[in-house]
Amino acid sequence: MKLKKIASLALAGIMAVSMLAGCKSATEPTEEPEVTPVTGVAATVNSVLTSKKDKINLSENEVVTGLMKSYFTENPLTDGEWTKADTSSVNDTSWFTDLNKSIDAVLGAESDNFSKISNNHHENKTYTELYVLNTSYVSMDNALRMVGQKIDDVNMPSEAKNKDYDYSYTGTISAIEAESEGGTESVWVIAVSITQTSTKK
Repeated sequence: MKLKKIASLALAGIMAVSMLAGCKSATEPTEEPEVTPVTGVAATVNSVLTSKKDKINLSENEVVTGLMKSYFTENPLTDGEWTKADTSSVNDTSWFTDLNKSIDAVLGAESDNFSKISNNHHENKTYTELYVLNTSYVSMDNALRMVGQKIDDVNMPSEAKNKDYDYSYTGTISAIEAESEGGTESVWVIAVSITQTSTKK
């Protein structure tokens, strides 16, 4: 009889502890896993700038990113096209020209590359550049750093210290990974725009 009482008390104790544990889990939220924030493509490019870091700060353009995603969803790269991404011949493909025109239309830009900024000292104008790099040869981070270096090398009129004009610059960047048909290979597609605003003193 005494043994039955001891067993009953032990069972009651176990039930009480399990009920308390149940209450605790109901009132306290479970700990969520830590999420690492993504800094984004603009932050990577901006971090590379040295001579241009005080002249331009790029932001990400979600509209152009969406446009590029839609374009390659409808027009996936063929195997012959993605292999050109490590050479200048990619500029000769029809999709490169079509995509450039679509981006220019969205941004109100002209497909003049950044080297032409120095030729148009007093114009308010948006320039666009489209870069395509094979993912087999370069990581996205390195691709963005290469683009940042190209921007850093641009000869901007503001650096000539013109006595008649003040210059300011804004810029945007978008980057995606576009896959070939069948998803066997892919390329980084990076679109950058720089807008120059010149104001007479």
